[in-house]
Amino acid sequence: MPNTSPTPQSTVLLVDDEPSVLETAAAIVCDEFRVMAERSSSGALLRLREGRVDVLCADSKLAGMDALELIHRATELHPHLVSVLVTRSGDLLLSDARKKSAHALVLIKPYAPAKLLETLKQAEHFAQVNRLMAGARAVKARPLRR
Repeated sequence: MPNTSPTPQSTVLLVDDEPSVLETAAAIVCDEFRVMAERSSSGALLRLREGRVDVLCADSKLAGMDALELIHRATELHPHLVSVLVTRSGDLLLSDARKKSAHALVLIKPYAPAKLLETLKQAEHFAQVNRLMAGARAVKARPLRR
């Protein structure tokens, strides 16, 4: 079912070094999210520094910095952000993620368009919960005025 709001609320940053994969993924999700797309982890970091990103969806095999390092840096910039790692080898990636303490959903290639959208919506939901929890902690941390 298409999003009926005039402007999607959440921003997803797609990162893949294959232009055709990037364009296809953007076309699949553009009705549900604000989409930013980058072909490199360095380009993704620049985008992350420019403004709010709710969901990062990155291919596990990126030139330069790997996706797990990108996720770590992205989370430092946007603590509420939730990531999706796209990979052909989920078991190996999960093992690496545990070693690096990465918190991410995993999407195994090849995937159906509906599965990409479902996974990004799940990540969006988790990002919204993270934001709400951060807001609640901030309110709780304020001293009471007497």
